Amino acid sequence: MASSAYIISAAALRPSIADLQLAIVGVRFFGLARGVFRYLERYTSHQVTFRILAQLRHRILSSPGAPGSGAFIGLLGRRLARPGHRRYC
Repeated sequence: MASSAYIISAAALRPSIADLQLAIVGVRFFGLARGVFRYLERYTSHQVTFRILAQLRHRILSSPGAPGSGAFIGLLGRRLARPGHRRYC
């Protein structure tokens, strides 16, 4: 932001383009770097989230009351066998 503000204010004085060249390159660099850093931030946050979810899923599915185990099916059967049960889909 500072380099773009510098270019605007310095260009009002009508210097040669060579005098502004470093600031122009800085604005281009920071513009590209902003997109790259946003992408990297999202990528790493998604990787961390998916890693945590995988560990959580492993812990839940490897527990004794996990879906597919006898304890879970028995619990589900008792829940559905109650009179007036609600069925959630």
